[in-house]
Amino acid sequence: MVNSDGRTILYIDDDAANRHLMTRLFGRKMPGDHLVVAATGREGLEHVPGDGIDMVLLDLTLPDMSGEEVLQTLKEAHEIPVVILSGHDDPETRRRLTERGADAYVTKPFDANELFSLIEGLLDQS
Repeated sequence: MVNSDGRTILYIDDDAANRHLMTRLFGRKMPGDHLVVAATGREGLEHVPGDGIDMVLLDLTLPDMSGEEVLQTLKEAHEIPVVILSGHDDPETRRRLTERGADAYVTKPFDANELFSLIEGLLDQS
């Protein structure tokens, strides 16, 4: 699913409503880019090697493995930015995941304008 016209962002979240919302937001905020969605950690990890993923947006609560495990796997094998999108607003979790390689930690609900400014900034750096 490589998008030759723009960047490709992977969103991993088991909640169908969140995936639908993010798809709609991407269509409005980043129309030149492509969003790939996955409902499980393993499904998300399968997209990374072959789909030209430029960034990962990652929920922490997944049905098959923790978001922290997904982050660790991504950071061990790939040099792409990872933004944690989570309902968990625990300072210790935020600190630990940032130390383990998360490029940013955003709590849900999030401000769409702030999130997409963050995404653009990280993509411009990579």
